[in-house]
Amino acid sequence: MSAKTVSGGRDVLVERRAAAERFRATQARRGTLVVQLISAPEAGKTALLEAAARYWDSSRRLEDVGNLVGPAPHDVGQHLRAVLLSVTEGDDKPDKYPKAFRSSDVLVLTKLDLLPHVPFSVEAAAADARRIRPDLEVLSVNALAGAGIAAWCAYLARRRQEILGAVPDTSREVRVFLRQGRV
Repeated sequence: MSAKTVSGGRDVLVERRAAAERFRATQARRGTLVVQLISAPEAGKTALLEAAARYWDSSRRLEDVGNLVGPAPHDVGQHLRAVLLSVTEGDDKPDKYPKAFRSSDVLVLTKLDLLPHVPFSVEAAAADARRIRPDLEVLSVNALAGAGIAAWCAYLARRRQEILGAVPDTSREVRVFLRQGRV
């Protein structure tokens, strides 16, 4: 058997990273913070977006640009990545899917209203996630009741200031990319 080398002539990953960087820079110039939410299906992404929209009322515009199914580490031009973990999924997910937690800036624990009904330890999930990424911020929300939404929105505002700096807030946008499936 002989070996044969095939050349494609271009590096697609380099092109994807360059496109993501161009998009990120364009959005930063507009003053738009781009947030990527990753989670398993039914973790509460839509409920979190709706609760944030209600909290902000008309002072911000949330934009859902679709469900992007695929592995977590793909750069879609986001400024920050949030991994959502529903209490119904179990507190062992950080150990099972370390790449999702290592590549995220914040862990949002969702569906806290169901905590009395499921075997889930907020402390264990947060500790496991922080073993993977020690600087990972952890927020807890019950989007249906609005609990924790003020903290989530304050986190986004603070990170916008840290990431985009003194860029004028002319767009009033926070773009959110939803990614579900394999976290």
